[in-house]
Amino acid sequence: MKLGIISDIHEDVVRLKEAIEILEQHACDEIACLGDIVGFSIPHYGFINTRNAAECISIVRSKCSIVVAGNHDQFAIRKTPTSNPDKLFPADWYQLPFSERKKRGQDKVWLYEDDELETNLSPQDADFLNELPEFIIKEMDGLTILFSHFLYPDLTGSRIFFPESARDLVPHFRYMDEESCEISVSGHYHTNGIIWSSPKRMQFKSFGRHTIEKVPLWLVAPSVANGTHDNGLMILDTRARKVLAIPLKTRPVTIKQSFFNSILNSRL
Repeated sequence: MKLGIISDIHEDVVRLKEAIEILEQHACDEIACLGDIVGFSIPHYGFINTRNAAECISIVRSKCSIVVAGNHDQFAIRKTPTSNPDKLFPADWYQLPFSERKKRGQDKVWLYEDDELETNLSPQDADFLNELPEFIIKEMDGLTILFSHFLYPDLTGSRIFFPESARDLVPHFRYMDEESCEISVSGHYHTNGIIWSSPKRMQFKSFGRHTIEKVPLWLVAPSVANGTHDNGLMILDTRARKVLAIPLKTRPVTIKQSFFNSILNSRL
């Protein structure tokens, strides 16, 4: 089976359409979306005039058979993650004033209001995001695959943490073992290319073809959104045990501080 994998769309409907077209050209049997369909952070993206949350959600609903929630999806509907490491999110988290949440969550969890534009959602789109699971486990061609936006115990990527070595992945691989998963696929990292990690070694790999020789394996897909990192998509061939990482045509953007300031001032 050819499984197309997209992640971190962030309302970039132009690149989402490009990604879907590429996956269809490669005759993918299914497409998985690993979250962050919505969420536009001003410092990181340069497509403010074409951002379209509603159309992105519509495309994902019609084209993707596997969809999980990302941290920005949950923020858009003010939903706290079920996977709540160290009890960082109290039940009344979004009833608290932003100043109080900033005090409690400083350097621990993502706080969005400082630089994220509000996502205007229809009731139907909000319901769709609310119903997204935080992870899905599915068997494909003899491989049991864990789909999530990020890694255990923070499967939605809601806390401020990015692994730097395989040592940081011990809880995730332990969780994979408990759930009998050979492969885990995530997004969230916005890496240039992909991340390819065994329990002993975490590697950053370039776009191109790669062969799966050993499992367990944690794979991180690039972002679809045209931001400050190289963007692209990934195809996992579960029968051939191969991964193809494909860059999109757009180059990383450079967001000028003057542009950032003008947007913030317009919100005051």
